[in-house]
Amino acid sequence: MLSLTGDGHKEMRSIAMNFMSSERLRTRILSDIEEHTLLVLNSWKDNLCLSASAEAKKFTFYMMAKNILSMEPGKPEIEKIRREYATFMEGVVSPPLEFPGTPYMKALKSRSEICRVIEGVMDTRMNEMIRHGEMKGYNDMLCWCLTESKLSRVQIVDLLLSMLFAGHETSTFAISLAIFFLGRCPKAFQELRDEHLGVARKKAEKGESKLNYEDYKQMIFTDCVIKETLRLGNVVKFLHRKATQDVQYEGYVIPRGWKVLPVLSAVHLDGSIHKDPQEFNPWRWKQIGAPDRRICSASLLRTLRPLSSTHDLIESLSIVERALSPLSSTRPERALPPLFHSRE
Repeated sequence: MLSLTGDGHKEMRSIAMNFMSSERLRTRILSDIEEHTLLVLNSWKDNLCLSASAEAKKFTFYMMAKNILSMEPGKPEIEKIRREYATFMEGVVSPPLEFPGTPYMKALKSRSEICRVIEGVMDTRMNEMIRHGEMKGYNDMLCWCLTESKLSRVQIVDLLLSMLFAGHETSTFAISLAIFFLGRCPKAFQELRDEHLGVARKKAEKGESKLNYEDYKQMIFTDCVIKETLRLGNVVKFLHRKATQDVQYEGYVIPRGWKVLPVLSAVHLDGSIHKDPQEFNPWRWKQIGAPDRRICSASLLRTLRPLSSTHDLIESLSIVERALSPLSSTRPERALPPLFHSRE
């Protein structure tokens, strides 16, 4: 999907965006996020020391697998994909050495295994369509691709794998960074906790338990924490772009065929834009305020996923500050797995 251009890319992007419409995010995916957050939290024992990166990976993987393939945690197929996915990620950033035993070769093998599982699920769905003329009981991205698109079998597998990769890695990194930054800023952690306890108290007074979109709109400071985490953490540090034609930009010509890498970190850490750019200061976003514009689906998902997990998480942990920074590595769990303790 990342290498496609033109009509092919437009079609695959359209499918992804239509599936993740704002309405679906608010009515379906929002409840799934809370469900899988609670699933992970309920697996913790009292006063247990945990790795934020490992627990965030577990949460995001299960959540994405549920919405992409309707796979439930604990099932053999999803656990197989999770193991193979871990091996796949080890080789993604490794040198492309095509020798037996190298991380790159192991990643290629794991990718094939993941695709094989996805194709098996796809075959089952297609056989069901042939027998019954429809797929009943499924409301996932695979169902959407099979019924609403003209993508080939190979394109569907590639799209699903791309969505699993994109949703899993970025969310895991963002959640881990949020915990790390909050561990170094007790004032922010306390204000965040007070805000969430206030929301929980209002829900209890109404006799309600599950969160809805209106509840998230009340989490003003939480939104500031997420924005500051994304700014300072630079979850996506740069983008790959290729000029499909000559581009005129501020007196310069970018020739057709040239590759351009916009470095987002240069803007996020620019002192002329953000005061004290290396400092974690979520209150800066209260001063900036919210722009008057419509929010796209991807932006809404980016915000809701950390918001939902934060609400349940913030009532269940005490953060342990660590001296090192996870920002020095593309694999934060290696540079530093931020630790926290579950509350008794």
